This record gives sequence, C-alpha cells and structure tokens, in this order.
Amino acid sequence: MGQSTQSRSGQAVWEQAWRSHQASIGESHPELLSALERAVGSPTGQRFLEVGAGSGGDSMALAARGGHCVSLDFSAEALGLTRQLMSGSGHSVGLVRADGGRLPFRDATFSVVFSQGLLEHFSAPEPYLQEQFRVLRPGGILLVDVPQRWSLYTVWKHYRMMRRVWFAGWETEFSLSELEHLMTGCGGRVIGSYGYGYFPSLLLGIRNVHTVDLRRKTPWRLRSSVRAAIERWWAWLERKRTYYRFMANIGVLATK
Repeated sequence: MGQSTQSRSGQAVWEQAWRSHQASIGESHPELLSALERAVGSPTGQRFLEVGAGSGGDSMALAARGGHCVSLDFSAEALGLTRQLMSGSGHSVGLVRADGGRLPFRDATFSVVFSQGLLEHFSAPEPYLQEQFRVLRPGGILLVDVPQRWSLYTVWKHYRMMRRVWFAGWETEFSLSELEHLMTGCGGRVIGSYGYGYFPSLLLGIRNVHTVDLRRKTPWRLRSSVRAAIERWWAWLERKRTYYRFMANIGVLATK
C-alpha cells in the first residue's frame, strides 16, 4: 500500500507503483473483512479508518455493507484509483492524503482502524501503530495485516529485492509472535489472529485438489458429500494457529 514519507521506499516509489498497478483497483481481502466482521459484527453505522489504503478495495467493501469509511494514503495516485472505484459504484468513502505517522484526526475518532500491507514498509513501525491506537476509540478494534516471515513468499520477495526489481523497493515481514508482541508493546490487547495465502500457487493447487473434477474434465467424479467433508477439514485446519502461522499473510486484531 502507499506509504508516508518515512517509508524506506519513499514517496516516488509508491506513486510509480500505483501508477502501474491498475489491475489492483478494487482488490479486497476476504480474510481481513471476515476477521473484522467476526470481531465487530455488522459494519453498518461503524466508523472505519484504513491506513495506507492503496486503491481502497477493503474500505469500499465495508462501505457497501453500511460502514462509514475513511481511506488514508500518502500517494495521490492511490487515492485517484479509489476515486475511479467509487465512480458509478453507488458507495463512497472519505479520501484523505496524509502521513500515516501523523494522522490528521482527533483522539478516539474511529471504532475500527485497520491496514493491509502497510507496516512491513517501515524500519521502525511503532510510531505508526501508536498513531493508529491514538485515533481508536476505547474498546475499538485495531487490525494489522502483513506478510508472514516463515513462507516461501519471503524467499521469493527478498530475491527480487536483491535484484532491485521488487515493486515496493524494500519491505520486511513478521512472524505471528513478533506482530503480536509489537501490538502489545504499542498499548493494545491482542484478541485474535488469522492467516491466509498459499505460495507458490502449487501449494494452493494441492489444497484444492478435491475440486479439480469441478474445474476440469476428469475420468472420475468425487461425491459431493466427500468433497464437502474435505473442504470442512481444510477450513478447520486454516483456522488453527499452528497452521496459519506459516501462510503467506497474517493478521492480528487488538483492542484498546
């Protein structure tokens, strides 16, 4: 997502990144949205702030469900993509161009503050988290979603950074315990976590092998009851901390 002037990559990198990421318009993250709804219930009437919102896909998804959303980003290009997304959608979010380390809001303004793909772009993320807690109401929910360290995605990403072809210039990653420690160190109380994302895609193919007969012509057909049972088992496994702590992305939820 777009970053502030304190990002290791710098503003110019992010303006160019969003200028060339037209395919990302409207992208949302179902796992993040599901985690928020489990934590806060219906979005209707609640005040959301997305920090480093990029094209604002998650904010738009929450607005479509009745939330009052503000998308904040330091990149003018990113906010321009959100304007495109709003055009003709029937839903709108507030757009604010600002530094994530100096949020232009009063204390305790929002019931939910969240970010996806933000904190990994800072060498010292603590001031940004502290700002997010500052604008969060007492009892509100803060969600942080970042790349997970112990994944093949990390190896691939650092290889591309070494070759200087990574779109974001520089970023880091976190283990689940590191992210939880960071949240508590900034004044939060951790109440939940989740993980998602298979990398490389071969792993996703293995995860979904029980549905291959639905997508391709195969000499065999799996009974629907067996397929449903396998899917329930995968869904159960993906909710287990010992499993998702090794997936490509993790999210942690905390309350103030």
